[in-house]
Amino acid sequence: AAVVTWDILFTEPDTVTPANDVQLAAGAAKARAAGTTVIFGAVTNETPGAASEKSLTQPVLNIEGDISQIPGDVALLPPVPTLQEQAQYALVNTPPGPDGYRRVVPLLGRAGKDVYFSLSISSVLQFWKVAPADVKVRLGDAIYFKTEGVERRVPIDKTGGYLVNYRFGIEGSIAYGFSLLTEGLKKIYLHGEKDDEFPDLSGKILLVGQIATALTDNGPTPISGFTPLVLVHANVIENILREDYVRRPSPLWVWLCCTGLGVAG
Repeated sequence: AAVVTWDILFTEPDTVTPANDVQLAAGAAKARAAGTTVIFGAVTNETPGAASEKSLTQPVLNIEGDISQIPGDVALLPPVPTLQEQAQYALVNTPPGPDGYRRVVPLLGRAGKDVYFSLSISSVLQFWKVAPADVKVRLGDAIYFKTEGVERRVPIDKTGGYLVNYRFGIEGSIAYGFSLLTEGLKKIYLHGEKDDEFPDLSGKILLVGQIATALTDNGPTPISGFTPLVLVHANVIENILREDYVRRPSPLWVWLCCTGLGVAG
């Protein structure tokens, strides 16, 4: 895959089997050497996590506007240092709105005085090989960057929030079971056999997240009362790749329509 994005937190070291952290970091290093970008999840928190001086991820610097409006916390809880040194990380937060639904989700998050990208916008930037230094953020307007000679504009509000244009839920998504992928990878790369059922992931963004109903990473969205939250990131990524954004009508048109309907009634 071009990008492998983990909507799963690895913020605490594995004290039971420390070799797991070493192997995961080694896997990320091999992927990076092969041209695949790996992104792990992070969150803002009251207590900071361990930071590495060799971390590949840096805060967003080119921001216009009041960053105190960006939601967040006093500190950052990133992946464990061994993962920071071999992969990128980004914020997984998709908090519900006042009505309990995830209509507007943050593309930016604040940890103290530093600002970081969300998992979804970071996945797109890495997919298009856009360096963070080449991204301009105007709060209340948009996130701007260029790719393939074309300037892209991702609309955001003054808090860095993005109005999601939901196109699919669990029914309309392409979901592969973890066992299918792991068994297919073993068959192809460990045993050197062919696997016709293994999906072609070349040039794709692969999201790894929880979709089982018994797990906690689920919530209501405008298209379903039950949506695995990894699909919120998937919809945002799809929106940005296709430039398929929700556009709010002018209040003038809303009032004219309401008045016209009232008169007609």
